[in-house]
Amino acid sequence: MNTSNPSITIVKGAAGATLIGVIAVFLWACLALLTTLTAGIPPFQLLASSFAVAFLASLCTLGLRGTGGFSSWRQPWYVWATGFAGIFVYHALYFFALKVAPAAEASLIAYLWPLLIVLLSSFSSGESLSKRQLLGALLGLGGTAFIMQQRAHSESVAVPVIGYAAAFACAWVWSIYSVVNRRFSDVPSSIIGGVCGLVAVAGLLCHLAFETTVKR
Repeated sequence: MNTSNPSITIVKGAAGATLIGVIAVFLWACLALLTTLTAGIPPFQLLASSFAVAFLASLCTLGLRGTGGFSSWRQPWYVWATGFAGIFVYHALYFFALKVAPAAEASLIAYLWPLLIVLLSSFSSGESLSKRQLLGALLGLGGTAFIMQQRAHSESVAVPVIGYAAAFACAWVWSIYSVVNRRFSDVPSSIIGGVCGLVAVAGLLCHLAFETTVKR
């Protein structure tokens, strides 16, 4: 007979999930900082290296569960295609943007994706935007444009338009990916490990085709 208290189990589960969420947010917040510390490493080489590490970590984690740990990887091709396209294109654009543009400004533009998710979610669901949502969107876009204009006036160097465009593109890619990915809410998150492997391979192929390897 089980004498454990269900409420305690729920609290522990909620606390664990909250801790994992906090760690995930912290790691995400460190992305720009860690990217700037890789100065000199080409974008696709960085992409291939980082996602190879993620793939190997996933193999180790799922491997501890035996062969059944990889059962979640049995998904339709369009699930894999969506995950690969979203994650590969976003990170390729993000790494490129931070390599050719100032990290602060590029990150600011790239992190327009939460705003874009709100806008795209409203459009995809057929709901009209509220006045608050429209005001927030205008303030977000206006604030970004103001900061970019201030930097352009304060510096004599040429504005890295390509880098800013890549950052803006990656914001759109991640927002579209996030909205589309809602259709696959029943797909286990462990499939991301396999997607990381595909991203690492694609990054390596692009690196070999377009970049010169940097050894450290």
